[in-house]
Amino acid sequence: MADSYIVVVIALTLTVILRINNLSSTGCGCQYSAYGCCPDNATAARGLDAEGCGCQYTKYGCCPDRYTPAAGPEFQGCPCFTYQFGCCPDGVNIARGPYNQGMSKF
Repeated sequence: MADSYIVVVIALTLTVILRINNLSSTGCGCQYSAYGCCPDNATAARGLDAEGCGCQYTKYGCCPDRYTPAAGPEFQGCPCFTYQFGCCPDGVNIARGPYNQGMSKF
């Protein structure tokens, strides 16, 4: 009898811990998390305005690396390291090809 009581107490404690930490337990979805679901209706948002949902759900989408949020349309504000060939040696301009192709000589 005492063993079954301990098991029940442990199960209830784990349930409370999961809910406090916004972790879903079996059968619960993102709709039960503190900030609801991301637009994919599967991932739990980590804050208001789809925070933590990925750059694809931000106003201007993603930079070319498909991870960093763009600051404006057409990749505005995207750092050079987010592009396919990265940065020129100056660390500011976007490389246009491998092995420094398309870069002015420094």
